[in-house]
Amino acid sequence: MDVLQKLGLVSFRAQPRNLSASAIKDFSTALILAAQRAPAVEMTLARAYERGLMNEMIDLKSEVKQRFDIDGFVNFGRVVDDAELQALRVRIDEIGDGIVAVPAGCIRFQEGWSAESSGGLSRREATWQLLDLHPHDDVVRAICETPLIRETIEDFLEGPARLWSDQVIMKPAHHGSVVPWHQDTSYWGQEKRMTCWLAIDDATPANGCMRMIPGSHRRGQLEYTPRVFDGVDVHLLETNAVDPDTQIYVPVPAGCASFHHPLTLHASDVNSTAHSRRALAITYQAV
Repeated sequence: MDVLQKLGLVSFRAQPRNLSASAIKDFSTALILAAQRAPAVEMTLARAYERGLMNEMIDLKSEVKQRFDIDGFVNFGRVVDDAELQALRVRIDEIGDGIVAVPAGCIRFQEGWSAESSGGLSRREATWQLLDLHPHDDVVRAICETPLIRETIEDFLEGPARLWSDQVIMKPAHHGSVVPWHQDTSYWGQEKRMTCWLAIDDATPANGCMRMIPGSHRRGQLEYTPRVFDGVDVHLLETNAVDPDTQIYVPVPAGCASFHHPLTLHASDVNSTAHSRRALAITYQAV
């Protein structure tokens, strides 16, 4: 048994293809329950030392880094506690409802939505994306600066890093938009950055969890095409010539996170369920 199994780090490398809606739901539920039963990988080195697990933690960090280097991402485990997660959920709802104000440029709505022409959607339901909240909101900034998140990214980057950006991807129930295959570098350029993708709600194949292509970060920058997608009023950059047969689904339970390289190909489907699938993407840059 390797140290990942010994310490309970769950790796989801399942590849559901051509499944019925009910099969996907069962698959998603099984993965979430498995993750909730597994011990969370949130132990600090100091606490590990107190418990006599220093060698195991060093081995664990080494194996996680090795897995990240091979795949270009890793499904990490728990990074925030229940109280922090609930505070974040409440604050995102308050911003979506307009109760807590942020600059207008921080909010993107579904295409064509306005308070006067809502199409039956509330302000929160019509919110597609929240951008760079951390300079304006203490709750979001505290989550983004969680020591475990920063330290893990610094391990992957092999050096110090600073918080660069955040975005909340809302994916409301029944109409959360698709995110096409892309590399983050298509938007950012080639700066040395890394992203923690924190699930605010359980993210499953049924509600649009991330899909990734292992090892794609080693292909370098790929060609892409700007495209318009239903419900989105900005051009999204879709990578050309992606082979979906090599994809894997990356379900993440609420409060847990995955980390991915900016060159890793990733995408997500629409949310066809009756519940939202919110996530906070936190990006750090090497300094």
